[in-house]
Amino acid sequence: MNDRKHGKTRCLAVIAGALLVSSCSTVTTARGCVPAPTPTTIDLTLLRAQIGDYDAAHSPQELVKKFDHRAIVLGEVEAYAQGHDVHELEGAEPSRHVVMRVRVIDAIRPGGFVTDGRVYVDFWQGGMQGSTGLPRSPLERWRAGIPAGTKIMLFLHEDLAAGRGRVKNPRAGLPPGAKLAAVGAQGVFFETAGGVVGGMDDLYGDGWNCLKSLDELRTAVKRAIASAPGG
Repeated sequence: MNDRKHGKTRCLAVIAGALLVSSCSTVTTARGCVPAPTPTTIDLTLLRAQIGDYDAAHSPQELVKKFDHRAIVLGEVEAYAQGHDVHELEGAEPSRHVVMRVRVIDAIRPGGFVTDGRVYVDFWQGGMQGSTGLPRSPLERWRAGIPAGTKIMLFLHEDLAAGRGRVKNPRAGLPPGAKLAAVGAQGVFFETAGGVVGGMDDLYGDGWNCLKSLDELRTAVKRAIASAPGG
């Protein structure tokens, strides 16, 4: 990882399956507020196994303006279920996925994803455990790493699994009528004693670092929506 907080470019290199993916984005240095510490009760490695190129937003307002999401919700993690498999390469092990069920506290922008007061979010389970055919992050690890009751804020968009390969059991983990959602590199947020942290990647800039809770983030997002054209 090459991270120059005082410069203009931030590059993040990670392993996504068998591919090395580089993510570069512009960052600014937080000068007035100290970034929130990494939470000790949330296993962020579950979410940070895969990330691609993206332009980082340096504040909630900037993220709202990007309009690359369909829905925004504040909620609590409720449960997990085994999701679909995606066969990306012939003869290779499938990419396995987990579905996080989140009880919605506030559907800031429902976007057609809220079913019976809940949203269902797709996450990659990481690589395989050798030749076992089992994901490195089984459901038990998710339940322990991001347990039920964890407060979470999500920026959601359409799940694009069908575009990555052949999908097996596309409705796995979903109740009747529910729609599967996905998140981008800045689509998951948690709350710690020190403030708000990004689930998929670190956050930079006073627009994030000055936030002390997800309720403050919700307020900032709602203000940004109200002030946006057509908001």
